[in-house]
Amino acid sequence: MDMNDNYPAWYHGATTLYYYRQKEYEQAFTEAVQYDLPTLFWMPLLRSACLGQLQRKTEAAEEINHLLKLKPDFTQKARLLIQRYVKEDSLTDHILDGLHKAGFYL
Repeated sequence: MDMNDNYPAWYHGATTLYYYRQKEYEQAFTEAVQYDLPTLFWMPLLRSACLGQLQRKTEAAEEINHLLKLKPDFTQKARLLIQRYVKEDSLTDHILDGLHKAGFYL
């Protein structure tokens, strides 16, 4: 990413998860902000989880609303949808924990 300014925005999804796994939530959120794909539900999902871990529920509520507009059935399928991309059960649980702290009750 440092060597190519024209890399795709979705790369930031991986870097967000890297920092999130390390519990470096500020850096994870910085990466999530750069993961700017407004039609993809992963963008507000990752931002919500980061904001939940940072105890920024007001901001997280906006992201949760965006997530539910993009994926209305997310509440019923959250774990399954996350596991399609995240293959580690512990990281899936960690993301769900961030969503819970953000005010998303699954």
